[in-house]
This record gives sequence, structure tokens and C-alpha cells, in this order.
Amino acid sequence: MKKFLFVAANPWTAWGGSEKLWVYTAKHLLANNSIKTGVIIKKWDSLEPEIAGLLQASEVYQHDSTHSIVNRTLGKVFRRFHFDARLENLFQKATKRFKPDLVIVAQGANYDGLPWMEFCTRNQIPYVTISQAASETFYLDANIKDGLAHGMSQAKRNFFVSKDNLRLTELLVGQRVPNSYVVANPFDVPYDNHLEFPPVDPEFKLACVARYELHAKGQDVLMETLSDPKWRGRNISVGLYGSGRDQSHIDKMIKMFELEKSVRRMGFIRPVEIWKTNHALLLPSRYEGLPLALIEAMMCGRFGIVTNCGGNAEVIEDNVNGFIAEAPKAVYLDGALERAWTERDHWDVIGQKAGVFIKTIIPQNPIAEFAKALMTVY
Repeated sequence: MKKFLFVAANPWTAWGGSEKLWVYTAKHLLANNSIKTGVIIKKWDSLEPEIAGLLQASEVYQHDSTHSIVNRTLGKVFRRFHFDARLENLFQKATKRFKPDLVIVAQGANYDGLPWMEFCTRNQIPYVTISQAASETFYLDANIKDGLAHGMSQAKRNFFVSKDNLRLTELLVGQRVPNSYVVANPFDVPYDNHLEFPPVDPEFKLACVARYELHAKGQDVLMETLSDPKWRGRNISVGLYGSGRDQSHIDKMIKMFELEKSVRRMGFIRPVEIWKTNHALLLPSRYEGLPLALIEAMMCGRFGIVTNCGGNAEVIEDNVNGFIAEAPKAVYLDGALERAWTERDHWDVIGQKAGVFIKTIIPQNPIAEFAKALMTVY
């Protein structure tokens, strides 16, 4: 039986859209008696039940170190990019004891797995990478870019969740990324569902489904846009669905822009429940992979009003099955929202088009597809 060692390289969060692919794939392979799993993961304060269940069935190596991927000091580039001694020893212990046939380096972005790639390369351990997001605003030192280029060139496969993430990664490292493949993340709505379009009286309801993290999800852009007097005079509201570290700042901005009547913080609600009462997705992200919120909205027959980042433009034809703002700035989001508002009498039809199109892009069972890809690496 093959042994797969899954490395949760994401240093920022224990759970989110970026973690579902590797967790669900590992559980799928275990359920089908295909492999033996090992997991290297940070000691988080709490773990989602999905991860906890996987850890119970796997050989687990936990750490409380931080491989210093990002120097978070404002104005600094990412200089400290290495294992500390404890992580180096942990990986040596794990690979020596577990003897993996393949290491899956599951990244939250497209660079945070570099230390793990370098270790595998030095020790001639086969590995693949998963890149879950890419940004045009993150810059790395030249030596780190060179290391990342080499690390990806040595991988058996490099998986990306959108073509745009692959494009940005190639720009980042300054060369083509070999053995690159685009894969889909698992979604949390039925593939075949037929939600009725909710009534638009007394108001049109938009849902911003995203963690409360302004630098990534751009809720500040949303509220600056809605502060324009024309939006205050229209029967439209926005619910903010999620949670996160910027919750208090979001509350401050709602108050600052006097949007208490039109913007409501809703917390976490299951996606299908969101789309039973909302008409469209409003997502002003600054960077993305391919947001699950958009995929799930489209599968529920709802369209997106989104920024042109990540894979958004790969699933939306502007003004046909959704609306695209060219950049995460209020002037551009306002333009996309205005175009959508002009077509408000046809939102149900636009949503139907979105629902049909997304199924030409996303497979019915992304986990089975990705598991098959891993099993055919050799």
C-alpha cells in the first residue's frame, strides 16, 4: 500500500477553502483503502471536525514552530524564508519513520510550501504542490523566487486552482512551471440543485460570502462603493457572511459610512441557506484562487458581481452570466454593480445562465478527480 504524507504548509489558518482539497482527498483515499496517510500540521488552538477526523486515521506529526514564510513587518519584503531547527528535525523524523511514497505540499498561497519543497529535493523524496491563491501584490526576494522556481521544477506535479494562479506564479518565478495542472476545489452545495429564485420585494439582496479579512476579500471596497448616495436611495442590501480577524474593523466601517440599514453582518451560514434568500454574490476580492463562494453561488443559480482576480473571469462572461469589476477599487466595483442593477429585472435568468455554465468548468466530484491524479503520479 502506498504512503502519502500530506503537509499542511499554510501558516495562516487551520481551516478554509484552501484546506478542503487535501483534507477531503486524504479521507477519500483512506475510505477506498487506497493509501496510508500521514499528516504534518501545525498545533492550532482548535481544529475543524473534518481535520480532526482525518488525524485520528493518520500518522500525525504536529509542530508549534513557524517556518518564517512571511515577515509581517509593514514595508518589509519576505526575507525570512526557511525552516527553523525544530521543523527541520520534525520533517526528518516524519519522513524517516513514515517513509512516504509521495509528499503533498498543500499551500495556502503559491509560495508558503517552499521550505518543504527544498527538504524533499535535498532528500530525493517525490512530491507534488498545490497552490490555492496568487496575488499580484506580493513580492519575494530574488533568492526566494529562484528557490521557488527550482522547487516547482522538481515537483512531480504542480496543481493550481485556476489558470490565472498559474500565470501569476510563472510571472513570480520568471519561468514556465512544468508539470502544471488546474484542479477544482470541493464545494459545499449539491451539484444538481434547483433553488427557487427568491422574491425581490421589498429589496434586492446581495451576499458577500467571505472571511472578514480586508486585505484579501476587500469588504472595505464594498462599503466605500455603497456609501454613494445613489445606492442609499435604492432598495438593495448586502449581507456579510463569514467570520474573521477584521470583524471589529468592518463594524467600524459600517458605522463610519452610515450603512447600518443596508449592510448587515450575518456571521457564518451554510451556503445553500444563504442562496435561498439572496439574489447574487458581491465579492470585491483583492486576490483569489477560484473562490468557492462564487462556484457555490453559480451552482445554486445565482450570479456573481466580482473583481477581476484569480479565476473569476474564467467562469464569468461579463454582462452575460455575471459582472466583473476590473480592479478592487470603488470606482470599478460601482461600474459593475451599476451594470447589474440595470439588468435587475433579469437577475433570475442571469443566475440560470451562471448555473449552466459553471458545470462546464467544475467536475461533479473534484475529490475523486484529484485523488485519481495523485494515484497516477507514478
